[in-house]
Amino acid sequence: MSAPIFQRPDLALALSNRLLHPDALQLTSRDGLFLTGVRRIGKTTFIRRDLIPQLEKENALVIYIDLWENRGSISPAEAVLSKIRQFLAESPRLSSFKVTFPGVSLSFEPKQVGIPSGVSLANVFSEIVAKYDVNIVLIIDEIQEALKNEAGLNLLTALKAARDAVNLRPNNPKDTYLLIVGTGSHRSILTAMAARSSQPFYGTDRQDFPLLGDEYLQWQVDQMKDKSKVPSREALREGFSILGCRPKAFRQLLTHIQSYPGVEINQTFVSLCTNQARIDANEFLDPIRNCDLITRLLFTEIAKAGLGGCTNLFSSAFRAQLTKSAGLDRTISASSIQGKLGTMQKNDWIYPVSYGCYAASDPQAASIWLSEEESD
Repeated sequence: MSAPIFQRPDLALALSNRLLHPDALQLTSRDGLFLTGVRRIGKTTFIRRDLIPQLEKENALVIYIDLWENRGSISPAEAVLSKIRQFLAESPRLSSFKVTFPGVSLSFEPKQVGIPSGVSLANVFSEIVAKYDVNIVLIIDEIQEALKNEAGLNLLTALKAARDAVNLRPNNPKDTYLLIVGTGSHRSILTAMAARSSQPFYGTDRQDFPLLGDEYLQWQVDQMKDKSKVPSREALREGFSILGCRPKAFRQLLTHIQSYPGVEINQTFVSLCTNQARIDANEFLDPIRNCDLITRLLFTEIAKAGLGGCTNLFSSAFRAQLTKSAGLDRTISASSIQGKLGTMQKNDWIYPVSYGCYAASDPQAASIWLSEEESD
């Protein structure tokens, strides 16, 4: 029997309505929706266990691709096309898909989709929507992986063309659409994908994936009714926050503490969470630790600013202080700082909150970085 999973039906319903049933008072994401958040906070579990079932309950056809799962073994573009072809070939709701559609001279097999001599994604999705009067939701997990090569960028452009072909058609009596949802852990890239006019999905909605909170903690307490060692609500809340609201690590430590010697359960649990958070943060922080001094000083300043972001990185006063801290004779230029920030963004260490304002991509790792700086 699989372990129980915390469900988030309210969030699934809200996002489903935003995609499929927006009204005049609701946000609409028919141009696309990107959900961003650091890794291991439950995005993929939510998509698979909550959002997809809710969309299917609303009679939508859902195609799901996880590009993180396939990285290294297959190109992102081919992973997406392969999953689309598989869906076309195997979905029971598309049993008559291989025949010529009424009123058009287009007959093809799924294996022909997306190849130069075959059929375009725009034609495929347009014909499905026309034939079945159904919404199609294409979900791409870790969508930023598609930007790693030209083929992936071309695929996104083809998907945008398919979205426009379906969603902008003049005759749409059943109000059906092609909706594209992307998730990603690289906030800077997803923000740029939605905000830059040169990107295929310019104009797409982007929102932070909501972190788990007290409802999850209460659910976790309910799952531990037969356990002898259950930390207090305050200790659970503190430990979960220290872990950056990452449920997998949280569950593992709750299991581990059952066999842990000692009687001070609350203090022990918080200490275990602190140690685990430091271990987990090393993946994020080690590359920064190995950078030049100016980059490290910039990251420290950004980490100090918190979620609101740091806005003084180009001021004369800050550049003078940075020059002094780095032990340099010549004042660091604004262009040099901009170059460092660009590299940090590319590596997903920071992201732009607004123009000229930057925050750390992983707040919990940033907090650990500051605690290490203070102890040195």
